[in-house]
Amino acid sequence: MAKYGQNPSTELQQLFAAMPLPYQGQEPQMSNYLEYWYHRLVSVARGNLKPLPGGVFYKYRNFGSENSETNRRLKRMIANQEVYFAKPSQFNDPFDCHPRISVGYSLARYRRWVEGIVAQNPNSATLTPRVRRNLVDTIMKQQSDSSARNQIFRNIVDAGTAVFSMSNVYDSLLQWSYYAGSHTGLCLRYKITGNFCGSQLYGVEYARNRHIVDIIKAGEDGKYRSKETLRSVTTKARDWQHEKETRAIRVSNGLFQRPKSALTGIIFGLRTDPANKQLVQNWVAQAGLPIDFYDMADNPTNFGLHRTP
Repeated sequence: MAKYGQNPSTELQQLFAAMPLPYQGQEPQMSNYLEYWYHRLVSVARGNLKPLPGGVFYKYRNFGSENSETNRRLKRMIANQEVYFAKPSQFNDPFDCHPRISVGYSLARYRRWVEGIVAQNPNSATLTPRVRRNLVDTIMKQQSDSSARNQIFRNIVDAGTAVFSMSNVYDSLLQWSYYAGSHTGLCLRYKITGNFCGSQLYGVEYARNRHIVDIIKAGEDGKYRSKETLRSVTTKARDWQHEKETRAIRVSNGLFQRPKSALTGIIFGLRTDPANKQLVQNWVAQAGLPIDFYDMADNPTNFGLHRTP
């Protein structure tokens, strides 16, 4: 094999050739090398996480106008047994699934880490010392900005994480207000006992401070990697703790077919229009689904809600 050192572009292309897709065959960028490593850490960590076994969860939804896209989506959720898994970049909270990425306090430690990443590529053994140093220097320079590291991790989480969010409760005043059209919508009850669109279930934790991941430690410590990767996609600000959220998480986003038996009940809000109630009941009857219907009622003595058959 020819020695490297003559053509930097060719050398980098050969170095990146040892990487799996999606980088194979593309013009290499230095940020891709770190992105590949972050992706590897996240993928390995997911294999070690312990999901919830199942449970009963709720999804608040709104109605739209007649023949609106909102109503078409709602019908697909109910009658066609579809659920939509969203990317984190589609969430209404810009902090969601986006921890801060740290490389520790020592540039020397960071350089050793980058050198170790380069050394793991089979093609790196053929690099001349000068080319190896230049490669490490370039990566160090591009990643010296913490915002660049954070953005790379965000891209990886967004590309490999899709979420279907649910609540553990059906009587949340706030969620009925802003997810179900000020109590004019409905709440879907899901009972999940097995495979749910190839996802795994995780409860959300709520914290005061933003989550920080030491990316170097994540590469060295498998237990830390598993724990911190899970926390990255299941930790939110305390402002959201009233939602009592559980997440079904899978790798790819989009519409997926859920088990027909997963949707077991539909709860109508305090202000749901009778015409919309009838619309949903017709969808259910036409699809032949064994679903229970309920109405929400206000509590006469406190600011609360309860469900009536």
